[in-house]
Amino acid sequence: AGKSLSDWLGDYLSENSKLKDRTRRDYSEVLREFCSDWLDRPIIDITREKVKARHRLHGEERSPARANNAVRVLRALFNFAGVAPNPASSPKRRVAGEVGNFLFDVKRKQTLIAEHDLPAWWQCVSDLAGKRKDSGADTASDLLRVLVLTGLRAREACGLLWDSVDLAGKTIAIEDTKNHDRHVLPMGALLTTIMQRRHAAKTGKYVFSAKDERSQPYNYSTLRGWFITVAAECGVSVTAHDCRRTFATVAESIDVSSMTLKRLLNHRTGAGDVTAGYVIANPERLRSAMQRIEDRVLELAGRDSHE
Repeated sequence: AGKSLSDWLGDYLSENSKLKDRTRRDYSEVLREFCSDWLDRPIIDITREKVKARHRLHGEERSPARANNAVRVLRALFNFAGVAPNPASSPKRRVAGEVGNFLFDVKRKQTLIAEHDLPAWWQCVSDLAGKRKDSGADTASDLLRVLVLTGLRAREACGLLWDSVDLAGKTIAIEDTKNHDRHVLPMGALLTTIMQRRHAAKTGKYVFSAKDERSQPYNYSTLRGWFITVAAECGVSVTAHDCRRTFATVAESIDVSSMTLKRLLNHRTGAGDVTAGYVIANPERLRSAMQRIEDRVLELAGRDSHE
């Protein structure tokens, strides 16, 4: 009964050995931001009213999405510790006779690189190395275009290893993915050209190495900085995940099937989808779709895909 919230967090992370290092750091950072003053308190002293009040305040001072995420972390710890009723219970559950819906209604983001903005954005990104003296401009130019051409999550692209790039077979593989499933993508013509050029000048084990440390993957904060630079130069402000949404939207616009798109984005099909379990999506099965998406991206960007 006297164990603190911090104690339970430590136990939870120890018990869940399959959690990624990033997830472990996130849990700790979320609680330090949301309720650092609660960490040394006994977990049973944290009431539902305290959680609701802190959630409301955090949403006003930080953001509704971050407040909701902190409550989800707390909910997991309360469940793990066996605290009942759970002070951070799911909005759909009844707690002490009331529906516990106090989370903010956060809409899923719908932003992407609009078709009319793609020519200016692509031109600016393509010209980064030629117009700037920054030693990392060429790498940033390649990385930003790769994000649009593959739909990869930013951290997956930043950590891409040369050992996972098959130039002969024209595929790339992401070993450490969000859902833990190995993700293999065929490369379109332009993506292959980018990889071949980078491989010819490689200096470490990562396709995109950190600017000042070639033995480390490309830094996510550095990537965000380049998005800001591009926005300042061409007036098109987007994020890394906007590139992923752009890839998916372009794929849908040329009638790539939903099952194929799920494979390309490495989204798992539902457990009840029996048909999907019968479809074996090897890289060659996906190659045509990847090339069609690349061709359409270049067409929208005002580029000739055969150059």
